[in-house]
Amino acid sequence: MIFKATEADGSQIQDITARAGVFNQEEVETVAILWQEYLNDGPETCGYNFIVDRDGDKVLGFACYGPRDLTNGVYDLYWIAVDSNTRRSGAGRRLLAASEEAARQAGARMIIAETSGTTPYDGTRKFYLDTGYVQEATIKDFYVGRSGAGRRLLAASEEAARQAGARMIIAETSGTMPYDGTRKFYLDTGYVQEATIKDFYIDGDDLAIFVKRL
Repeated sequence: MIFKATEADGSQIQDITARAGVFNQEEVETVAILWQEYLNDGPETCGYNFIVDRDGDKVLGFACYGPRDLTNGVYDLYWIAVDSNTRRSGAGRRLLAASEEAARQAGARMIIAETSGTTPYDGTRKFYLDTGYVQEATIKDFYVGRSGAGRRLLAASEEAARQAGARMIIAETSGTMPYDGTRKFYLDTGYVQEATIKDFYIDGDDLAIFVKRL
């Protein structure tokens, strides 16, 4: 069920953020800063509203939303994250719907969600599109310049393996939504998904095995 976040939820919110698998250390620390402002100043003053989806004492996920400065009726969805052990439970959709309804009740006419355009966030972008959002704009190279480092590292690894006599290279990853971008990356670079082992990591988290023959 959805609840207004309380101080007791703080450690679980930080744990969910740290284990999400897509946030860097600066982003994890930013959530901690916003959380402290929420606790110390209150949402009316700081503008950050935290809600949680809680099952008993367990926090399944959290969202942070609030009004955008210098606008009339525009709200930002600052953060939304679900415990990696409880994904596909519907927590993300419940948190999003609750954030939207709270913003609507506060007089919002639109809500904005910003995210990365990189492959690890493919699942996040799909989540927004599947829940009625429209991608209004893309700002190229907003967070960092496009480096191509991933492809260069993969190509170098393949060449080194080839020089050592390898005839194939295997890459394994999770089958969950946060890894949609990772799986797409392998497919885009010539790998073939040879096998899937259901519930390999935990229930609902499959092992996806990719192969490239050298």
